[in-house]
Amino acid sequence: MTRGLAVLSLLLVGFEGACGRTELDLEQSGNDAATPTGAGGSSCAASEIFGPAESYPMESAPFGVITGDFDGDGRLDLAVEPSTGQTVDVLLGRGDGTFGPAKPSPTGPMPVAIATGDLDGDGRLDLLVGTNTDVLDVLLGRGDGTFQFAGKYVAGMVSRAIAVADLDADGRLDVVTADLFSDDVSVLLGNGDGTLKPAVAFPAGGLPSGIAIGDFNGDGARDLAISGASARGVSLLFGAGNGTFKSPVFMATAGKHPGAIIDDDFNADGRTDLAVATDSGIEVLLAKGNGTFQAPVPYPVGNAATIVSADFSRDGIVDLAVASFSGNTVTVLIGNGDGTFGAHADNPSAKGLYAFTSGDFDGDGRPDLAVATYYGSEVDVYLDKCMR
Repeated sequence: MTRGLAVLSLLLVGFEGACGRTELDLEQSGNDAATPTGAGGSSCAASEIFGPAESYPMESAPFGVITGDFDGDGRLDLAVEPSTGQTVDVLLGRGDGTFGPAKPSPTGPMPVAIATGDLDGDGRLDLLVGTNTDVLDVLLGRGDGTFQFAGKYVAGMVSRAIAVADLDADGRLDVVTADLFSDDVSVLLGNGDGTLKPAVAFPAGGLPSGIAIGDFNGDGARDLAISGASARGVSLLFGAGNGTFKSPVFMATAGKHPGAIIDDDFNADGRTDLAVATDSGIEVLLAKGNGTFQAPVPYPVGNAATIVSADFSRDGIVDLAVASFSGNTVTVLIGNGDGTFGAHADNPSAKGLYAFTSGDFDGDGRPDLAVATYYGSEVDVYLDKCMR
């Protein structure tokens, strides 16, 4: 089983295929024991992973950042969502970890979420932008790092998170938004030509703010994990395989105000686990199978804004990087291979961390980070320097 970079963040969720992520074989392994993939291998200490940040000033404070090859040259770029104005700004990657000047593309006002995927099947990445209203904007990629505004769709009040996946197994990408003030998620099935069907709302509990998509009960259909849903923390909406979802099943979390949520296989048992950001850190929920999870294990790393997972320490085991509001730091948690995480180190920013994304920006096979710093009005890029 292989797993690429998991790219998710508070207020944004990127398309699973944008950074070379592969699909999981979600059949039950029948083995509850942890199976470390890199046990015994050497690794870098958390404090040795990232080099100094290279900063890219933006005209206004960035609210979100995602990565993808937006100009089709094989190098990862950055799409940045300003908190003001009506554009999405794309910084084209040079392949060496540096980026060129921002190329703006028009979108609607008050953006709050951004995601990417090839909605029209032309091989070029498109953008979805959620706004602070009930509007979801679609921007179709031209293949040169710019985008054409293609349409608006009603998708519930305030799309605080967006996820893109093929929910009904028809080979076309669909869209899910977390509708903060309607207590629902909106599902917009794709037509395969860059247009979307009207949104259908599914109850998810109160204040949904993060989305993860996976087959959590092993039946072959895509399910939704929604963080922030009710005071109980996380809700699971099991899919019927046709783009519809059953009533939510709630899971408790110990932390308050769950936000960003990501899925990955943290203990290499073939099941899809979850990590959730809370106001006191993150919580890791290991899958037991059949859509159930073990009790959450907390990691107090400050008021967490965003989580990404990758093998940052180069030992073959999934690690976590967490952006903290309270400490203005990026914290790396080194995976032990059994679903637990150990030693960590902080990379300070002090510029108001808001969102980040991960990808191999310099082509060396190591996962790097791009961090949107709200008060610094810039994007900071940290290159992974870990050598084995």
